[in-house]
Amino acid sequence: MNGVRYRTPEERSPGAARSLMESEFDMRPRSQRGGRRHERGPRSDRSPEPTTETRRDDESPRGTADAPDLSELVRFLASQLTDYPDAVRVSVQEGPQTLYELRVASEDQGRVIGREGRTIQALRVLVGAAARRHGGRATVELLEG
Repeated sequence: MNGVRYRTPEERSPGAARSLMESEFDMRPRSQRGGRRHERGPRSDRSPEPTTETRRDDESPRGTADAPDLSELVRFLASQLTDYPDAVRVSVQEGPQTLYELRVASEDQGRVIGREGRTIQALRVLVGAAARRHGGRATVELLEG
C-alpha cells in the first residue's frame, strides 16, 4: 500500500483498545460489572436533605397571590423564535393553573411548534418551572391566529 503502514488500535494504545473491547462486549448489568461505587449509597438509604426555607403561618405553600405574570417571558421567548415578532400576542386565563394563550403569525406557527413539538414543549417546561418557583402552576397553549 504505497509504503504506508497503518497501526492497529493495540499498537497505538494497548491498554485502551483492550478495555474498550472488554467493556463493549460485557453483557452483564452495570451493577454487576464492578468498577467505581457511589459514595452515597442507594437513594432509599439517604435521608431527605434539610431545607432552609422559612414560611409564615398565614402563608400557604401553594399560594398564587404573589406569583409573577409570566406573559412577558412567553412574549419574549416567542418573539425570539419568529420572523414576525410584532405579531406575537399573549393572553392570560387565570384559574387553578394559569394558561398563557400564545398567538403568532400563521407563517411562524411551525417555528414555534418545532420538530415533533419540541420547541413548544420546551417553552411549556420553562414557563411551568418559572411558575412552580413562585408556588403556582402554568402552561402555554399555541392558538391559531
